Amino acid sequence: MRGVYTLIVWVADDLVVRTQGARFALQKGLYLYVGSAMGPHARSLETRISRHLKKRKKRFWHIDYLLNSGKAKVGGVVYSRSRRRLECDLALSVERRLNRVVPLNGFGSSDCTCRAHLFLLTYEMKFQDVLRKLLRVYRAIGLSPMVMPIRS
Repeated sequence: MRGVYTLIVWVADDLVVRTQGARFALQKGLYLYVGSAMGPHARSLETRISRHLKKRKKRFWHIDYLLNSGKAKVGGVVYSRSRRRLECDLALSVERRLNRVVPLNGFGSSDCTCRAHLFLLTYEMKFQDVLRKLLRVYRAIGLSPMVMPIRS
């Protein structure tokens, strides 16, 4: 299955993420990372999401550097099947439709024209409220979202 996804990521402490080509300063808080899996394989989306959830992996994407930092943890995933490339539409919708999110300029968007694909929620919000708002964002751009809770 191909599609788009959003990782809900808790960053436990301020940190600097250094990738091969950039440096990002993140503060403690809740983040949303928008990604996609449009590969030719039938399990492309499932494979991409499960890769992000692995503790050990080779660092390739910006999000790999963050998730391998030891200070970040995925708390849930919202995803949707899609044959169309909607990652940038979804990132833009997250930025525009969720109140008070701050894009981390350049994070996850080195291969597109988006400002970012990682967003900090600038106010405390219950996990269920984050999910509810994300589901609305997905539906607003014509997607049928599903939720994958992550067990600690």
